[in-house]
Amino acid sequence: MNEILVLRTDKVVWASNKSVIEGFAKIYKSWESSECIVTEFVLNRENKKRTYKEIVQKSWNTSTVIHIVVIDTQIPFSDIAAWGCLTNPQRTVFHLHLFSDIVVRTNSFFKLLNGLTDWHVNVFVASNAVAGFIKEIYSDLSVHIVPFPIQDHFFETPLLEPQGITSWAYVGRLDVNKGTDLLLEFWDKHFSSDAQLFLAGEHTATMEWSLYSMSEWDGRNNQLLNSLRQLPFRYQVNHFTDPKALARFMVQMDFCISFSQFMLEEFGLAVIEAAACGNQLVLSRWGGHKDFISAPYAYFFDQKPSKDVFQLKRLRLDEKQEQRNWAKEKFSYDAVSITLRKVFFRTSFSPAKKYSEYVDIRSVWLKHMQT
Repeated sequence: MNEILVLRTDKVVWASNKSVIEGFAKIYKSWESSECIVTEFVLNRENKKRTYKEIVQKSWNTSTVIHIVVIDTQIPFSDIAAWGCLTNPQRTVFHLHLFSDIVVRTNSFFKLLNGLTDWHVNVFVASNAVAGFIKEIYSDLSVHIVPFPIQDHFFETPLLEPQGITSWAYVGRLDVNKGTDLLLEFWDKHFSSDAQLFLAGEHTATMEWSLYSMSEWDGRNNQLLNSLRQLPFRYQVNHFTDPKALARFMVQMDFCISFSQFMLEEFGLAVIEAAACGNQLVLSRWGGHKDFISAPYAYFFDQKPSKDVFQLKRLRLDEKQEQRNWAKEKFSYDAVSITLRKVFFRTSFSPAKKYSEYVDIRSVWLKHMQT
């Protein structure tokens, strides 16, 4: 008998994070059977201490294996470290889903692992780039590559024949780290009157973690904000909070372009959603893209695309269906559930050798994202 305790919070920063969290929660719930009990805990300020205490007591008062699954990075690693070390190491397995590259670039994640050296720990990431980064610092840690699940309506929204002017979409946060300023610069330089660019996202003014210095980031961010305020008619900016509305929008697009010069995405959920909607992909060969994109219709570039991308032909309806089939085979709930289940019940101890806080996390990260 196995008991799976799925932990999440009622606080979500980004809509894409919410999609991933809900997707994994749905997958785990589908595993419930006579041999597997699945319980979901939604943590908030009022109940989290009580929940942590309940989990610790359960780990000592049961003969079953307790699988503690953390699918929400809004749960502080310091919290997990504080109560995790009180659980029964012989009966407790920790499974950590990391769907934000920023999380694994912080000392708090590695400090958490230092506190769980006597426990079984599995870490799930979305790409080789992130897995390689973690393994270089914690060489013996059990790290598995499990892609993000895509919501069903991206596969169910009817595909459309190409119509009217050629449409290009950029989906995601409009900020410097995502390369939005570079995209607008490229588009203005090589603009074709036969194409229109749609920006589906909102501008963010938070630096978070960046490859740029504060002064350079501030300058580029302010310039981007001014550019967004003065976009000419050939651009359209939309921000979708409803995934179903986003799917209806994306099936009308011909191309999806991801333009980050340094591609800090470990996965790129929007790109897979675009493929599920029949879009041809134009992507930088950085980060997670180079690991998981093998779509029938994907064009890769290294630093910047050439103007030749405007010569790419729009996909026919049967080709769009082929693109969708590829996405469904790898990233539907059923497909991700199979991948996750293959590695979930494998357990290994995290290494006794503790992580050194003197490791240059930034340098290690960039090496793996650019390799």
